[in-house]
Amino acid sequence: QQGIPAIQRLHSDSQLLIDPGSLSRDEYLAALPIQQVSQLKQLGVALFFILYSAESREDEAVASAQRIGTLFHLITGSEAVELRESRLIEQYHPQQQRESFEAALGERLQPYALQQPAERNEAVTQQTPMAVRHLGHSDDALNNGYQNLSRFWDQTGVLYRDGLEALQSVDPFIATGQIPPLSSTFNNHSNQSATLPQFNAASCSGCGECWSHCPDSAIGATSLTPSQLLEAGMKMGGADALRPHLSKLSKVLSTLTESGPSDQLIQQGWTTLMEQAPLAEERRATADEAVATLCKNLGSLPVAHTQPLFHQLEAKKPQAGELLALVINPDSCKGCGICTTLCAIEAEKQGAEVAALTQQHSDTSALNTHYNQWRSWEQLPDTSSNTLIEFGARPEIGALTATLLSRYAAMAVAGGDHAEPGSGEKLVVRQLLGITEYRQQPLVQQQLQELETLYKQLMEGIREQLAAASHIDDLAALAEGLDDLSNRNLTLSTLAEKTAGIESEGIDAYALKEWIELAEAINQEQQQIAAGDQSLGRARYSLAFASGTAATWAGTFPFNPFQVPVTIGSAAEIGALASGLMEGQLEQATTTHRLIHKAKNLLKNGAQAERKEMDRLTWRDLSDDEQQQCAPLLLIGNDTTLGAAASGGLSWLLNSDLPIKVIVLAEMDLGFAGESGLHGANHRHSDARSELALAALAQRNAYVAQSSIANPEHLNHAMREALQYNGPALLRIHAPSPQRHGFASDQTLAQANRAVTSRAFPLFRYSPDLPGVFGTRITLEGNTTEPDTIASWAFHEQRFAGLFTALDGDKGPTPLEQWITLDSRGQNNKTPTCTVDDGEYAIDSDFARRLGQLLQQWQMLQELAGVVTPFTEQVQQQAETRIAASHQAEVDALKQAHQQELQTLREQLEDEVTTRITGQLSALVESYSDTH
Repeated sequence: QQGIPAIQRLHSDSQLLIDPGSLSRDEYLAALPIQQVSQLKQLGVALFFILYSAESREDEAVASAQRIGTLFHLITGSEAVELRESRLIEQYHPQQQRESFEAALGERLQPYALQQPAERNEAVTQQTPMAVRHLGHSDDALNNGYQNLSRFWDQTGVLYRDGLEALQSVDPFIATGQIPPLSSTFNNHSNQSATLPQFNAASCSGCGECWSHCPDSAIGATSLTPSQLLEAGMKMGGADALRPHLSKLSKVLSTLTESGPSDQLIQQGWTTLMEQAPLAEERRATADEAVATLCKNLGSLPVAHTQPLFHQLEAKKPQAGELLALVINPDSCKGCGICTTLCAIEAEKQGAEVAALTQQHSDTSALNTHYNQWRSWEQLPDTSSNTLIEFGARPEIGALTATLLSRYAAMAVAGGDHAEPGSGEKLVVRQLLGITEYRQQPLVQQQLQELETLYKQLMEGIREQLAAASHIDDLAALAEGLDDLSNRNLTLSTLAEKTAGIESEGIDAYALKEWIELAEAINQEQQQIAAGDQSLGRARYSLAFASGTAATWAGTFPFNPFQVPVTIGSAAEIGALASGLMEGQLEQATTTHRLIHKAKNLLKNGAQAERKEMDRLTWRDLSDDEQQQCAPLLLIGNDTTLGAAASGGLSWLLNSDLPIKVIVLAEMDLGFAGESGLHGANHRHSDARSELALAALAQRNAYVAQSSIANPEHLNHAMREALQYNGPALLRIHAPSPQRHGFASDQTLAQANRAVTSRAFPLFRYSPDLPGVFGTRITLEGNTTEPDTIASWAFHEQRFAGLFTALDGDKGPTPLEQWITLDSRGQNNKTPTCTVDDGEYAIDSDFARRLGQLLQQWQMLQELAGVVTPFTEQVQQQAETRIAASHQAEVDALKQAHQQELQTLREQLEDEVTTRITGQLSALVESYSDTH
């Protein structure tokens, strides 16, 4: 499904060796893009396949030997290089697989006779891209040639869609180096994959895993009530006769629970309604015709009755349940298989017999069905804000999944680009831009409402000034001046002439001019923010890509997948470029707030000197809420381009107060990228790029987070907190690459999850805004409490395959977790091992040390966050000692107080006894004296 890269560089004498991986030869050819099969057939390329043996499919080391042996067999057979087979066999290492290498070297391969595939696209209806249909009617775009999407589509896009880019004529607009927004929608991927996901609405649980994890925005999802579905079909035209029955029909649809195509659902509801409340024959005929038109408008658009969106909402309140409409865009889908893999997992959890999404053969009929469904989905309303909030509050769903149920967030990055199928980079960028778009939209609307209110108040003030100067209360004089009018139409100049004799104090022209100019400026600013040059409005954020792997698909001419301004620069200059762009954006935002401040001051009758002083207002003078309305800039690169190549610029950015959000797409090669890095002179035991997030923590004043697509909630929290923070931020996010890292395209999320659960890529967030000291501002939430072995992540990536060998007589096999705790001498006498997929493997010692460094980073994070530190026991002992001493002091004080109290009581008792005895003796003496 990923195709054969650089096929255009092949010629008729070329020999092409294909590694089908886990697929058979027939399975690989079935998944190969039809366009490439045709090209290979036309070129007459000699096609060879590596036919893996049963042993090699179970042992990667044997497979590697067979792969290399087959390659050298073709090289020696072509006589391009003189190589002796005996010499090759003698030099091959490791020796355990020498027999497999020799067998593959001596095998006599025959070229595969490729058959010409059947053409399928002749009957496929060619579609005008969505961006052209929705943005091609902008009047402003017609006046701006280089940004005119319709012109770009007619002169360039159609050529690239039809494979006729060689016919591109000289275009002065191309010399500007600018590409209109969303031009990647011109690209058509439907002929590059033999399969497409097929949606089975009856099996859908509404989990949202598919649409939230599609890297290419190829899955459109919307939640809407039956009433909204009917209204959308009505707006497509021709069904107005059904409007009197719309409310009753929507009530009936709310009682149906069968998922499936919209037209069948509506027809079933209408039949039920007519059985319950039949119409007269004439009215019934008209209504039936309107229902047929409505069903035709919506077509086979699939809708599902899911538990979270329909059944549970319907149980709380009748007619509150919403249908989930889900469609596939063939132009964007690359057949990576992520959605169907996730759906199969969800089906297993739910105990469903069939998954909601399954891979089906893509023929002409299927393509046309998908296109029609996508066109219908485009015309549906967006999911309501209340639904998104309630849906995202469910713990099994999550905020990120709900966010991407909004069309504006989900389509923040369009499909059609040249990113690899299953690209982790593309998925990261899509999710982060979706979060950003969803967060910025309400802020923009809030500012637009404020501008609209101020504009109305200013216009009312202008009218009051004009009315006060016209003395309209002198009605007699006005009537006299209008007596001799010859025409009923009265212009302002004529009115002024006829009423010139009326006494008036006049108008302060300078004051009125200020009101008018300010009102006009605010109106223009409002229009620019709301619509802009492309009817997209002023960008809610902007992007800057550092040169690297992400820039190759983000900036490939003529496919621009973004709807916001994008700049691509070299690693050395990207920091300065980003800061300059950010300063420009902040000045633009500050200009808007200057107008707002001036308008508020003018409406309060403030002094003109105060308003002139506001011209000096800078971004730093704005309030926190006003700064939040400024569009952020996202600087995107990888560990290399934003690491050593731009470390100085990055440090300066993180120490500034500019709201630049740095997105680092982590490759995690650990310094072992490529065969030359395994045992050669360029091998690195430590790769500082993997500590980029930890280095950013040292800046202390920037928001820093390390997150992953494996944990959507953590990623959502990190990005929202970074946007909320008014200063700079750095997010380092693991971005697995199927092609570069070596795994199947549908395993991108699985690999990301292995990196997190094995502690190879731990999650953390640091916010300078939190109270307390440095350590208390770090949170390690999101990490699993039961980690997997760190070797499991690396083992499942082919780029590290040479670092794991089957355990066979190695010296002192020791589990990796124990081996890394040994000293250097102990490590040299032992072999680090791991148990993965029920197999025992020895690990390259240098690589094992690097994995140990990753675990040390996790230990350091725990220490910084105060979770686990080497001083815990000492602090605990000191605390216990202090508590014991304090307790003893309290006991001693109590004893002393008790003894003092006893002494006082003893003295009081002695005094009382003495007094009592004395009194009694005195009484006896007196009694004795009286008797004698």
